[in-house]
Amino acid sequence: MTWFLGLDSIVRRIMVGVLLFCLLAIAVVTLSYCSEKRRADEADAVSTMANGRTAASGDASKVRDRSDLRTALIDDTVKGATDEVRNAADPASGRRAARDGVCRIDPSACPR
Repeated sequence: MTWFLGLDSIVRRIMVGVLLFCLLAIAVVTLSYCSEKRRADEADAVSTMANGRTAASGDASKVRDRSDLRTALIDDTVKGATDEVRNAADPASGRRAARDGVCRIDPSACPR
């Protein structure tokens, strides 16, 4: 430390100024790097969320399509069973047609 005090006062001030400038530059570079890293992480998170939404949307479309197909199939089966019951010649054949219609819609409802 004595070497520093032995220097001329203007040289000491310049050296302190250079040292402070270097420390300030290191701080600015560090903060800038951290800020850019945070922005990159946020952009990656947004991209991941967008990809997740896209995949979920595709899955929801598939589920909706299967549901629509199942609903149409059930509607057709119910209409056919209703027509069979209405066109039955006697009450016994009407009950049998109704029971068969229920079995076609929900096989687990029928005794095996």
